[in-house]
Amino acid sequence: MPTVYLPLASAEAYGAVGEMMIFQGQTCRAYVVPYDPRTEAQLDVRKLFYDVTKMQTFCGAWVKSAWKIAFGSRWYTSLYKRVTESGAARYNAAAAEWDGFTTEQKEAWNLAAPFKVTYNPPGEVFYVVMSVMSDWMIELGAPGYEFPGIDADNAAGIGEWAAWTLEDVLTAGSYEDSHALLTYVGSWSVISDAGASGGAYHQSATTGTPSVSFYFYGTQFSLVFEKNAGRGAASVAAFGMATQIVNQNDSVQTWQSEWLSVGLPKGLHYVTITRTGTGAINLDAIGISSRVIQTPAQTAIADTFVIPAVSLTRTINQNIPAYVSPGPFFAVQWDAEIFDNVGMHDLVVNAERVVCKVPGYYGVRCFLQFQKTAGAIVFRVELRLNGAIVALDDHLEEAAGTGPAYAEVARFLDLNADDYLEVWVRHTGSLQIPITPVADYAPVFEVQMFQRTTLQVANVNVTEQVGSSVHGEMEELGDDDHPQYLNEERGDDRYPLLGHQHKFVMLYPMHGLNGSIAAGATMELPPFLFGLNGTGYNSAAPGAGVLKNLSVTINSPQPGSGTLVFTVMVENVVSALLCTVPINAAAGAYVDVTHFPSVAAGARVRVQVKNNATAASAIIGAVSFLFEGVTVDT
Repeated sequence: MPTVYLPLASAEAYGAVGEMMIFQGQTCRAYVVPYDPRTEAQLDVRKLFYDVTKMQTFCGAWVKSAWKIAFGSRWYTSLYKRVTESGAARYNAAAAEWDGFTTEQKEAWNLAAPFKVTYNPPGEVFYVVMSVMSDWMIELGAPGYEFPGIDADNAAGIGEWAAWTLEDVLTAGSYEDSHALLTYVGSWSVISDAGASGGAYHQSATTGTPSVSFYFYGTQFSLVFEKNAGRGAASVAAFGMATQIVNQNDSVQTWQSEWLSVGLPKGLHYVTITRTGTGAINLDAIGISSRVIQTPAQTAIADTFVIPAVSLTRTINQNIPAYVSPGPFFAVQWDAEIFDNVGMHDLVVNAERVVCKVPGYYGVRCFLQFQKTAGAIVFRVELRLNGAIVALDDHLEEAAGTGPAYAEVARFLDLNADDYLEVWVRHTGSLQIPITPVADYAPVFEVQMFQRTTLQVANVNVTEQVGSSVHGEMEELGDDDHPQYLNEERGDDRYPLLGHQHKFVMLYPMHGLNGSIAAGATMELPPFLFGLNGTGYNSAAPGAGVLKNLSVTINSPQPGSGTLVFTVMVENVVSALLCTVPINAAAGAYVDVTHFPSVAAGARVRVQVKNNATAASAIIGAVSFLFEGVTVDT
């Protein structure tokens, strides 16, 4: 008797004994098992993709938010690749451990798995994902996010962790130092004072390393504390952010001082504040933001901040052939990534290119070091956008003999998706000359892109009125069509849009200093390079603007016999932007936020430091300043 789905009396079903029949509309058809042309191996890959990605997807918000911060915005794909790459080596290794579990352990993992409709045993898939994830977190140095640890006998505990939500985490808002989600470790006291937020604050002991930590979901956090003489310094650490030293020592008492972190990717972050140096630290309150407000180095530009997008380098020489008229150019091949936060570079395909993935306003900079073979050689470096030159440096190296030569290009650019950038070089030497990664300045080759979150943060419509301003004398106007109602959608030739004004900033960091200066000595701090140096290597300003916020961190006290003075040099001339570390200054951060010397496009800038003490200076840690510029797109 055939199995038939209505109508039983249809002509098509007649005589179809023993067949599966399916009624479609007015037609009754025999069921045919579809043929799948894929091989068993291909089907196995597809099944593994389904199992792993489904298991990831059905984890809770806590876990997925943590993975986003640890593994990047494309965590979903990244974790799947981590599990299955190299012929699913990691999957197979963890699955082999699963094979050794007892029947009871396997059943417990099957029950704990957040998703159970899988081709492979759900407990096996869940164990593999958790095992690989845990190893990767440790390898990256990411926080544990309260993961209980991989354990064959703790399936239930891991299953509960995988289902956590974000209910018990700090979100956007302000919180007192006594909040239940702040975890204090070590010796702390609660001090009552009317000047404190909420009438009280936490103060650490003056010895040891007491700390306070918290999780928050958002993009930025702030610390509120009391500044006063004799206070210590707090080390502030969060994954994805360079550890910051917040100096609470000041000769003048200031209640509710605030320190603001840099902008972070939106997600689940773990912050630890630890006492360092001498003196007690204190915490009065914290603030959490779900959007980046501003950072200490960008206080004058609301809603504008710098995100490192991609940084590339070379680890071996790239030889640039001898000059042959008319002198062909050669693209710099970037063979290593310092970081690539938004997937703009491919080490295999078109390694010379950086490709824009997210439209926006970017600061682009390239610094190259050549090992010249003779004097009087011109090195030309071109920054090209979609093949067209947008910035260049013709650097004449006149010094005789061999030695290093430097060239640099910098530019702010409005990039669209799929725009690509390349750096092309040539020289006028008669012999080949290498681009060299010299250890003293590694990484020597760098393309840094500082992306703004929005294209027009300071979006100012500059308009010019044409004709009469009296409504009754204008033609073709609606009843509500007034000049003051102009916007881009309704604008026309009577109210032409002249341009948009863009404010932007670019950070100039000095890397890897961690050294002191001899008594009475003067040294140079080359931007973007590593270490203290006796030679005044400059960096080019990417446009006309101002310099601001010279920030200095020292890691040991400055002697009492003299100050330590940091000065921004513009075209080899002392500018008004300087930061003086006083005598007997404690380890911590010092900043000049009151001076704003102007610079022209392409101006040469660097930092010079003078030790006025009769002994070696404090150990110099991080040093940086900001360039702020404005452009108008017509």
